[in-house]
Amino acid sequence: ALPCGLGLGGIGGCGRQHWPWVSMWESVGAFVHAMSLSQGYGPLNVVGPEEVTAGSFARAFARAVDRPLFGRMPASLLRGVMGEQVDGLIMSTRVAPSGLRRSGYAFALPGVESALRWEVGRVRPTDVGVDLV
Repeated sequence: ALPCGLGLGGIGGCGRQHWPWVSMWESVGAFVHAMSLSQGYGPLNVVGPEEVTAGSFARAFARAVDRPLFGRMPASLLRGVMGEQVDGLIMSTRVAPSGLRRSGYAFALPGVESALRWEVGRVRPTDVGVDLV
């Protein structure tokens, strides 16, 4: 968040890697929802409903904090600076909330940009999918 807030944010690696994401609001909501289910639905992936890549996530975050992106940062450069910690940035994982949807959960923040705006305190009324009060 700090580099992006300073206008130095960028896309890690190639930008095409899939990133599962979820807001804190949805995490709590999904767990409360799961505990209230009268029947089992099996495993529930607690991830946001919008599939994003590292590039689209970085662009959404830059828009959420109203800052530009610096550009792409090659994985080799990131590995030199961050060491093994970079693996979390450059890996790709596709996860969908299929079971959560089937169980009837309604996402309050269905888009990654709206969720990021919520997390940084810049949510707009059009960002939310349900009444949050």
